[in-house]
Amino acid sequence: MRAPILAYRDESGDLVVLEGQMRTLQAVEAGRAEVPVWVQPPPAADEKTATIDRIINQLGENDHRTPMTRGDVYQAYQQLRLLGLSATAIARRRSRPKRVVEDSLRVGDSELAAKAADKYDLTLEQAAVIAEFEDLGDLETAKELILTAVEKPANFAVLAQRKRDDRVEAERFQQAEAALVEQLTAAGVTIFDDSIPEWTGQARVLNRLRPTPEDEPGTELTAEAHADCPGDGAWIFEGYDDNDQRIPVARYGCADFRAHGHALSHAPAGQVEYGSGTATTLATTGASDNVTTDGTTDDGLSELARAELEREKARIERRWVIQNNKDMDAATKVRHEWLANFARRSSAPKFARKWLAQQKLNGSYDLRRAMERGHRLAHKLLKLPEPGYGQVSGLIEKIENASEPKATVWDMYLTLAAQEEGFQRNAWRSPSTAEKEHMSMMILLGHQAHDVERKVVTAERIEDVIAANLPPHLAPPVPVDLDDLDDLDEAAVTDDTLHDTQDNVTEDHDMQDNGDDQPRDVPDRDDVEDLGIAA
Repeated sequence: MRAPILAYRDESGDLVVLEGQMRTLQAVEAGRAEVPVWVQPPPAADEKTATIDRIINQLGENDHRTPMTRGDVYQAYQQLRLLGLSATAIARRRSRPKRVVEDSLRVGDSELAAKAADKYDLTLEQAAVIAEFEDLGDLETAKELILTAVEKPANFAVLAQRKRDDRVEAERFQQAEAALVEQLTAAGVTIFDDSIPEWTGQARVLNRLRPTPEDEPGTELTAEAHADCPGDGAWIFEGYDDNDQRIPVARYGCADFRAHGHALSHAPAGQVEYGSGTATTLATTGASDNVTTDGTTDDGLSELARAELEREKARIERRWVIQNNKDMDAATKVRHEWLANFARRSSAPKFARKWLAQQKLNGSYDLRRAMERGHRLAHKLLKLPEPGYGQVSGLIEKIENASEPKATVWDMYLTLAAQEEGFQRNAWRSPSTAEKEHMSMMILLGHQAHDVERKVVTAERIEDVIAANLPPHLAPPVPVDLDDLDDLDEAAVTDDTLHDTQDNVTEDHDMQDNGDDQPRDVPDRDDVEDLGIAA
């Protein structure tokens, strides 16, 4: 030990370390009986101020030596917090961003986040997000985020933002649902709950019914015409508006259509429901009430099965669109935050000037529009007032005072923000050439693109999505070539060989290419549960 430990004697005569805490701990661990200590005069009489100064100095000293662990830093910040220092004050004394101090304290206060950070080597920012959801009592999301941080880290930030958006949307939906129930109840409409199914039993939604058995099959039974029926009521369902936001929707129906003289919409004339023969066909095919005909199509499917297949395809596509739109909404927020941080860079990549010249030469519509409108998004992302009448752009002074490398950064930022302003929500599904090029450049510059953003560059086909999500009973049969069957005898594989091959594949998959051929520590949900946090 070359440099002596700095300490002073307290009122009891004990030495209190001022500088050299890590050296002291290492000496104790090594069993050293003596170490050089330079005894200093006691600090200021204000014990609280002296303690704060000591902790700050110890943190500063160790910043330039052996890095302190996350736990060590948290313990120091926790002491400072107990001494009355706010996160802002700690950040100022430590010359650290306030967010870093807040994240450190949040992670230290969270049992799950602290354990996950240590076990899976998560970043402080990732651990702080996990702590955020643990604080909300949403342990399922916290655990999902842990798995994502390890398995697909590029998806982490967007998943967290999507969960925040979902929470806000759920609160808004609950408020709207309560208002709708209150409105319907005041109008005398009975609210049906989940104990009354809408497709089977006595109840039906109105679009599955006609007024009476004597009415022509397919005759509409409107909510207005049914309002005086003793069985009138409504279920509250989840729908979506034009922006794919969840909204409560009232679906009117009858609590007992048989007792109140109605008939299934497409039941034969004069009948309340289908005959036994047709009912048997419907039950075996899983078709709905409004289909009555039988027969087959060119692909061998019955018309009933074909109708069910088409409905299921439509449901899959709708879920696909909603999921990706919501993911893109969350990804856009994360991407905008990344773009704002890009503006803080001190220099641009080497290819920047060439790329900028190409953008000026192309003169895209998005770039021209942003210039005409004063680069609105560029100002918004930096929280600067939007320029206009009587309002000068806050970017003018920043660019005038910038060095040449920094000026190039500003040029790239303005161009990227202009392109971002024209970026469409559905670019994941039908991207333009400009949107593909923009996303490719963002990725090249270091943006960690979420899966939905990568679909802008490499599109996902709806046919593949449908094929992967069709229920087994609706999936088309795989054609069998008789020649393939003959080849099975020639390429027979014994069970033992197959098991050996599977074992080898599994073993290779679980090994990490780290030079030591050590098993990769990849968590699954059971591993996360083992962190010891009770749901």
